Amino acid sequence: MDALALADHMVVLEEGRVCQSGPVPEVFSKPADLSVARIVGVDTVERAKVVEVANGLAMVRVGPVQFTAVASNGIDEEAYVCVHAEDVILNKVDLSPQKSARNCLAGRIHSLDREGPMMRVMLDCGFPLKALVTKQACEEMRLQRETRYRPCPRPPCSIWFRERK
Repeated sequence: MDALALADHMVVLEEGRVCQSGPVPEVFSKPADLSVARIVGVDTVERAKVVEVANGLAMVRVGPVQFTAVASNGIDEEAYVCVHAEDVILNKVDLSPQKSARNCLAGRIHSLDREGPMMRVMLDCGFPLKALVTKQACEEMRLQRETRYRPCPRPPCSIWFRERK
């Protein structure tokens, strides 16, 4: 993540091969392929099927779950949905999601792992999804294994897809 603060342009190399180069925010938010997604630290990468594209938005399905994402040029039927853990907001199940939220899922907490002042929350939403929250938020929300929450990945910045290579 130092690249976000220190650089304007970045080049991602793997085994001496240039995988992607471009403005830092673009590389982090729209990796060219799965190896770049792994290198830049995308937490959740799942195979998806594009169901429909209309009005600049795409409906994509990951297993039994459907997402709304901003459609990119050259989108194919088969794609990958990639979500950074810090872009997942957790809501209590009994609260109605905000009207602007498009991707509120039903999920169950599988595990919680402490990472300094943060907690990495592993969820089962019909597919594995990771969220990153502060330890304070974890305590205030009383997050614990097997409890149900509504994870809401924020589009368009955190959900995107690319064609398979």
